Amino acid sequence: HPIRLVTMPDTILSAEDIQVADPLEIRVPDPQTGDARRYRSSVQDVTDEGIVVAMPVDGRVVVPLPEGTSVVASIWKGHADHRFSTQVLRKQGGHLPQLVLAKPAPADITRTPRREYFRVETRIAATVHLFGADRKSRTSLPATVVDLSAAGCRVRLDDRHSVEDGSTFGNGSALAEVPVYWAMDDWPHFEPGPSRDG
Repeated sequence: HPIRLVTMPDTILSAEDIQVADPLEIRVPDPQTGDARRYRSSVQDVTDEGIVVAMPVDGRVVVPLPEGTSVVASIWKGHADHRFSTQVLRKQGGHLPQLVLAKPAPADITRTPRREYFRVETRIAATVHLFGADRKSRTSLPATVVDLSAAGCRVRLDDRHSVEDGSTFGNGSALAEVPVYWAMDDWPHFEPGPSRDG
């Protein structure tokens, strides 16, 4: 018999895309403050009736949610948050108590892509310095930082300094260092201004 590979979908388009063991966060409004309280859970099964989830926990304490409670469920999959409003249909007994949540309609599932680090779109004037293999000669190019995160930034050079796809600089196996400097004159407006080294 041929082996059939089954891949897990990275996007939840309907309740049928939700799979056993998907981590789940359940948000319930606090009756006193109205703020959302967040509880961890996981998908145990997806049936015709609904989505069976582990009883939510707060730390190590089980949080029983009564039948009819409106909640917001959030499942992380494929670097995205898949969120939908639902309600507790019933509690399911057994050795490990579980909750059955109503299945969302496909149109009610909101997918929000997430990166490991939050990115901020900017327009910050910058200077990119490209150093030669001798580490002494350098070329300075005016640029604009178009987005910024804790992991790095994306820089746009003007058309005069565009680089063709597949271009290389120096030794192909060497690590390229590209220091970026920007002027803080316009902080916090992020409008392009004269750049300066610094």
